[in-house]
Amino acid sequence: MGDYSAEACGSQDDNSYLARDYQVQLLSIAERENTILFLPTGSGKTFVAVMLIKAMSKDLEKPYKEGGKRTFFAVNTVALVTQQGDYVARHTHLNVGKYSGDLNVDNWSAERWNTELQQNQVIVLTCQILLDMLNHGFISLENINLIIFDECHHAVSDHCMRRVMQKFEVCRKEDQPRVLGLSATLLNSNCKAKNVKSEIQNLETTFLGRVATVDDIKQVQRFSTNPVEDIIYFEPKYPDHAASGVSRLQNDVMEELKAARDLLMNLDSSVFSLGDEPDVPSPSKSAHLYRINTSPGEREKKRLTSIVNDVQVMLEDYGIFGGYVAALYANIMLHRRKLSMNTAEGKRVISCLLTHMTLVRKIIHDGLEAFSPLDQVLKFSTDKVLQLLELIRKTENPVTIDGSSVRLQDLLEHKKESLESKSCCLIFVERRQAAKCIYQILKHVAEHSVPFKNVKPDFVLGIASNPSSMESSVNKRRHHESILNFRSGECNYLIASDVMEEGVDIPLCSLVVKLDLPKTFRSYVQSKGRARHSTSKFYMFVPATNDKFSKNLEEYRQVETVLKQILVGQNENRFGPSDEEVKDKLYNQEIPPYYSCDKSASVNLVSASVLINRYCALLPQDKFTQLYPLWVMEEILTPRSSPMKQLPGYPQIFSRNKLAYLQLPINAPIRNIIKGIPMHNKRYAKRAVGLIACAILHRRGELGRNDLLPVCHEPEAMDDANLFPNWINEEKIDGVPGSKKLKRMCNKEVSTGLSGCRPKPYRPTYIYHIQQTPVYNVPSPKDSRGCAIYKVLGMERGYAILSSKKLPQVCDFSIFMSSGEIDVRIEPEQEKEGVILSADEIKELELFHVMLFLDLLNVCKQYFVVDKSNTANSYLIAPTCTDSNGKWIIDWDVVRKFSTLPIVENPSPEENSDLQVDDDNFLYEVVTPWYRGSYVERHYVVTKICQDMDAASPFPSTTYSSFEDYFKEKYDLSLNHPDKPLLEVKAISSRIDCIHPKGVAKPFDDTPSVIPLSKRQMQLKNGDFQEHLIPELVTKRLFPATLWLKATTLPTVLHRFSFMQLASELRTQICKETNITRLDPPEGKWKRLPVDCTVEVQENRSLDVPANFFKDTMQEVNQIEAPDLDHDIDSLCLLDVVQYHKVEVQENESKIVHQSEWSPIKPALIPENVLKRLEGLAIRDDGDCQGPELADTLCALTGATAGDVINLERLETLGDSFLKFAASTYLYLKYPTLDEGKLTMIKGKMISNRHLFYCGKARNLGGRMKVHALAPQSDWTPPGFAVPNFLKEKLNSSGGITKNILFQLIIPETERRSGILSRDTMRDIEESLYESLTNNTVGTSSTTLEALLGTQNVPDKSVADCVESLIGAWLISGGCTAALRLLGWFGVFPLGKNGPAGKWEELVGTEALEIGRKGIIKDQAEYEIIGGVVDWGDAKNLSSSVQQMSEKIKDISLFRKDISDVKEEGDGRRLYENVEILENSSVEKGYKRDGEHANLCSCPVKRRKFSKISGVNSEAISSSRDELSEIYKKCEVADSSSNVKDFYINANKSSTVIKRKTFLFTDFEVNEHDLDDIDAMEKINSLLSGASGLEKAINYKFQNRSLLLQALTHASYYPNRITECYQRLEFLGDAVLDFVITCHIYETGGNLSPGQLTDLRSALVNNITFASLVVRYGLHRHLLHLSPSLMEAIDTFVEFQLQRDNAVTEDCLVLLEENDCFLAEAIEVPKALGDILESLAGAIFLDSGLSLTAVWQVFYPMMQNEIEAFLKRVPKQPVRELLESDYIVEFMPSEEVKPAVVGDEVERPGLSKPVVMVAVKVRDKASSLERTFYGFGEKKSNAKRAAAKLALRAMGKCCKPQYS
Repeated sequence: MGDYSAEACGSQDDNSYLARDYQVQLLSIAERENTILFLPTGSGKTFVAVMLIKAMSKDLEKPYKEGGKRTFFAVNTVALVTQQGDYVARHTHLNVGKYSGDLNVDNWSAERWNTELQQNQVIVLTCQILLDMLNHGFISLENINLIIFDECHHAVSDHCMRRVMQKFEVCRKEDQPRVLGLSATLLNSNCKAKNVKSEIQNLETTFLGRVATVDDIKQVQRFSTNPVEDIIYFEPKYPDHAASGVSRLQNDVMEELKAARDLLMNLDSSVFSLGDEPDVPSPSKSAHLYRINTSPGEREKKRLTSIVNDVQVMLEDYGIFGGYVAALYANIMLHRRKLSMNTAEGKRVISCLLTHMTLVRKIIHDGLEAFSPLDQVLKFSTDKVLQLLELIRKTENPVTIDGSSVRLQDLLEHKKESLESKSCCLIFVERRQAAKCIYQILKHVAEHSVPFKNVKPDFVLGIASNPSSMESSVNKRRHHESILNFRSGECNYLIASDVMEEGVDIPLCSLVVKLDLPKTFRSYVQSKGRARHSTSKFYMFVPATNDKFSKNLEEYRQVETVLKQILVGQNENRFGPSDEEVKDKLYNQEIPPYYSCDKSASVNLVSASVLINRYCALLPQDKFTQLYPLWVMEEILTPRSSPMKQLPGYPQIFSRNKLAYLQLPINAPIRNIIKGIPMHNKRYAKRAVGLIACAILHRRGELGRNDLLPVCHEPEAMDDANLFPNWINEEKIDGVPGSKKLKRMCNKEVSTGLSGCRPKPYRPTYIYHIQQTPVYNVPSPKDSRGCAIYKVLGMERGYAILSSKKLPQVCDFSIFMSSGEIDVRIEPEQEKEGVILSADEIKELELFHVMLFLDLLNVCKQYFVVDKSNTANSYLIAPTCTDSNGKWIIDWDVVRKFSTLPIVENPSPEENSDLQVDDDNFLYEVVTPWYRGSYVERHYVVTKICQDMDAASPFPSTTYSSFEDYFKEKYDLSLNHPDKPLLEVKAISSRIDCIHPKGVAKPFDDTPSVIPLSKRQMQLKNGDFQEHLIPELVTKRLFPATLWLKATTLPTVLHRFSFMQLASELRTQICKETNITRLDPPEGKWKRLPVDCTVEVQENRSLDVPANFFKDTMQEVNQIEAPDLDHDIDSLCLLDVVQYHKVEVQENESKIVHQSEWSPIKPALIPENVLKRLEGLAIRDDGDCQGPELADTLCALTGATAGDVINLERLETLGDSFLKFAASTYLYLKYPTLDEGKLTMIKGKMISNRHLFYCGKARNLGGRMKVHALAPQSDWTPPGFAVPNFLKEKLNSSGGITKNILFQLIIPETERRSGILSRDTMRDIEESLYESLTNNTVGTSSTTLEALLGTQNVPDKSVADCVESLIGAWLISGGCTAALRLLGWFGVFPLGKNGPAGKWEELVGTEALEIGRKGIIKDQAEYEIIGGVVDWGDAKNLSSSVQQMSEKIKDISLFRKDISDVKEEGDGRRLYENVEILENSSVEKGYKRDGEHANLCSCPVKRRKFSKISGVNSEAISSSRDELSEIYKKCEVADSSSNVKDFYINANKSSTVIKRKTFLFTDFEVNEHDLDDIDAMEKINSLLSGASGLEKAINYKFQNRSLLLQALTHASYYPNRITECYQRLEFLGDAVLDFVITCHIYETGGNLSPGQLTDLRSALVNNITFASLVVRYGLHRHLLHLSPSLMEAIDTFVEFQLQRDNAVTEDCLVLLEENDCFLAEAIEVPKALGDILESLAGAIFLDSGLSLTAVWQVFYPMMQNEIEAFLKRVPKQPVRELLESDYIVEFMPSEEVKPAVVGDEVERPGLSKPVVMVAVKVRDKASSLERTFYGFGEKKSNAKRAAAKLALRAMGKCCKPQYS
């Protein structure tokens, strides 16, 4: 008990509390030995405990991770955790941690507990949590220095305190913690006075210590409770003054209640459930089977009966008025039950009950209507209530009239004045409903009677064992508020159930009333102990007719006296228990615990069932299903051993024992029925089979190896280095690996063909001519400028690439000049052997090359030099022309004439004097105005000689009168030849990046779309102004115009060419390393590089937003308030009950849909191109695989941020879908025993951007990609130029030197052109670098400088996208075979025996492939687990050590049970004939969590038949300790080297039979029936009754019908024990459907942008669309399930779709799915509906031999309408739809939300896990009104989508299903 008053500790005023003498004495005892502190309530037990903590705190000072210890303070209730924790924290210097179930500690890991133990030195917690920590090895007793047990008298039977103490058996005495128990009663139940001593001894044995108390009771009398006790006797009938007709009124009510009870009694419980009660399995042929589980229907019937019975009890106990209140509460509870009811029949039954309750209230109301409110209580309440009111009246108004006490009859005439109440009263009742009724009675009297006006009642109740999270939270909050109000005086009469009897800190009550008799000594002492005031009174209400209570009370008082006699003053004379007593009474368990591999954790008989339930709750399941184990009991007769049976003719004596069977849910890996062992009662039989099941689950890896917790963490495959060879465990990294925001520096790859390829003298030089041809329409003759440029571009001049290496073929492509599209073709010159060049010729070519890029194009930075190292891009560019034969040759005239480019100068007078302006001198020449200066140098092509214009002609602008006037005013120039004709010119565009078409600008790096330019921007960019120049003011450049124009395209052409070479080399490398032999272009020439410059026009789809959209207030999720259904019943209406229900369970009343017609599936032909594509994806031989097109490879290497007309997005969509499909197929086949949840975890890691990035990084994809837009004048390096190598190396290797220093470097022009730096220049550069390093001039380098230094910053996600797009490219050309080989090459998939595998059998093995395609059928036979023998009679002689205790376990065997094979022989020996035993099966050796052969169902096994396995005589035979120890070793899990043979009994050994109990731990099953098994096929057909209609509907006949059964089996469908549930097939089918749909839209949606393609895929591949299709065609009718909640949700959605004519439209896509609904929203689209379609797809895929074509032939007719409709108008994803609306939308940062979980069980799996919350604010632009919506999801993206859906729904985006 908690004693918190100052008196309990010492001085009231002294904060340092002085310990009393007896406290010091008891502390000294507790310091020496384990002690049970026995002191009355209020005498300071907690203070002694705190003093002991301080005294032993030295052990706590050392850090926990360094071997420090911790103190545990274990309490019995959640309320005490806070109280005791706060008290310890206030009075010690130690860190105190407080832990209870509401913190969700059940799901904490060992790491989390280690963190808590490191931070806190004293741990205050409920005892069950401490037990769980010990059970699962989170802490050991060796790490604890002290355990304090509050209210330790509870440590009886299976209480967690006693189970904690049983853990001491495995801890050495010197390592055991000190134990201190605190108790005011010592006895937990009734006990005769003569048995008190033995009970105390049992308690001392439990706590391995002795009881200690004061030496003299007088020492504590003034501190402890000593109230005045009194008994109030009441008559069980109404008093004499009661109103007439009470009996008649009560009889009428009783008749109505009897009718309600009869209604329930005569009903079958099945009316309350939708067939969710699984059949009782038939583990044997015994007829004495019955289910232990209480079915949902039975539980509901029991609840309803209890509601009716409560009304009758209240009526009998408290009278007519109390019955009226109880009937009102019953009405509320019945309405809530009705709202939760799943069946129409059940609703009708509850409606009948509501009618009966309404009649009860009507009868009472009519009988009480004529009386005043106060008389309704006084005249219609029992004597018990009136006696209570009289007691309260005396307490509130201690006045007298005429010398006699005022009686209740005088209340009406009593004076209206009353003294202010200072009372503080506790009223204890037994029933929860009684507390509510007494509260309402007192509240009613206080409102209508002046003497009671100061009565302020309230009530507190215990929290139900398994309420909903909301109800539990509400009850806890109101419980806390009531206690606070009682402490503060706002409430002075608190009615409480037994929750207040012990522990809770309350004021010093002056009055304690026990309204119901104390049934136990503990209840008597504890309730009396609440009266802690010095003048307290304790009243017990006793029926006058009860003759037994006086005897009981006398017995209670005798027990108190005996306790004092035995204990007070006897501290020195008492001794603790002996070792033998501890061993026999504490450690002697029915069956020893099962230990984990390292012996740190254990599970025993008591905890096994809880662990099994917890395991089942964590199995994969949807939000509508709660899986639970099925327990079945059998009553059996077992022969009893007796010496008399040896006498002739003596009859055999049998004992009646219980045998339990356990059946786990269908998706558990243990599929057969587990048989227990005979026990003496059903409780222990259930526990025994549960313990066996725990051992089996542990062996199968379903429970943690060392903690025995359900394995919720990652499967072993997640850490498999063979599966993830490239994975890197990165730590301390700024960003999320694989994300878009995390960028990493990569060294840019350079084509090996373009490296070291500078032409060499007298060696072959290969010429690759760059043929550029205008392909745009010929301009109109009126457009003289356009016609001239078109003609110039078509002249027979051009450029060529000169290389000393032969280069692979590249594809043709387009570039875009300002005038239009230019076709570019790069082909080798016809001489295959190349040309031979002299050294002088190469020198001349080098000079021209330098002039071209340095002078003419001016694209060389001041820090560029000619690269003499002949490394990257060292080829030369030469001008070309055609000879007389039309052959392209080097134009040596141009090469030699333009080794340098003449500068622009003012013509000399002589030149001006001879100026000839005609076509021969100026037409098609390049001219440059010299008067503008070099800094604004602009070049023009003369397109026409304007003979009709001269300098005197009018100027285009009115500002100047003529051209001559313009130049005079603007430039102060006088013309010498004003009469010369003007030159019409067209400016040579400064735009030398020709990637994009005219009128389209490059996007920014982070903007994957293109942006149209304005007209003005285009004119400035392309020089489209109509200009005329004066001949004498320009300089002719002499350089051919056609070469000048084409030179401006060289950066783009060479950029494209170099990336093509890089792509070609990557393509060739991959093909060769993946054994793809067909490398050449399919038709001898690569297809043209496509141009995809589609601009995504953002269509503005306006939404009809409701007028009051922004007027509605958005209620916060955490502000949703449930009505108070207990306190405010007077003002409640039905709407309040409905609101409470909506907040509590978010479920709605079901509607039964009546539908007889479902839409047929109309036949449809798959488009030919799609069919060809699907057929081309089939697995093929190596020789049939074609390498991808070069254009596709280049697209795959071009990022979406590269600002190109091509990118990887379309291929990425296809590759992403295939990757998902391939990974799902691989994992499904490779790991046949892993459930869908674990497969999803592995797949998630396998296809994650992070993993793909690592795979791409291993192949340096980041260096091969194009991720930045081409900018020739800033970040492009011309061929043959580079930053000096030494400078580049230092800048790339040193992090302390900023790359911006390049802008400060000055390299002389001559050295730049020669490529040789002088010593002075080298020195200057070194000094600049040193200065930058010493000054610590660190800055962020730009993308430009990184590119020029041979590096680039690449986002992780871009690399991952590139991997997916390359997969898409390989898939298009070589089908699945090529794509699978590419996955192996990257390391996404493991390598096959001969390298990257291209066939499924090479990846997973032929055996696994056949198993997967064949499907798994479960064994229908039941397997008996036969235990070895242990003579429990000799167990006492065994040592209590762990090893010797474990020796009690005998060998184990697993036999297929066949009753007909069991025969009795004359000598009593049992023979098991024709028993099949597994041999050499591929079972995991030792402990293995999961794996390829973790389940025998999935692997072939050999069988070995024994003709006979002999048992032994039924006489008990004791095994020697050595033999037992050896046998136990065979059962151990820890030995990973053990073989499966070790787990089976040898045929030559005799199986021993136990004397008392049989026990075993095993985990093996035998193999499955084959598909041709007649019994199995009959069972399949019976379960699939009606499924032929489904096959007919989908036009597909299953060859393997077990796959169809599996596809239709929901996890809740227990009757199917042949196959698994559909979850694994759904996992596979989801990917299959996604892939075939993606292939279809990829082929048919060619005009869609990548973004639209993604949106279309999302619209077609989602649960909402699939669910709608399932409903349209009535496929949901074939789903096999036993989940009422699921049926209700399906019915609601079906009706919704029927009202919409089963349309699958855009507005359906914002309905809420299960993954969207974690808080406060009803699920509208149950996931199970979509799962049907996906599981069928998976089944057809397997059944058809992995044929994608077969799958699409089934599903395309279903989806044809939606595909065609969505192709015409692509629906947008909810987030995009919202962002593109007419409102200001702002998504807030995500937050993690941890829903409160109360209790030990999971109400809804998944809700206890933290979820992500994203809020979105929607604001009106005009009015600035705003609303906020909250979305929840497992990931941020899911939460964001859910929030967007809610906003769109509120805007009227969709019509929602209507619920009743």
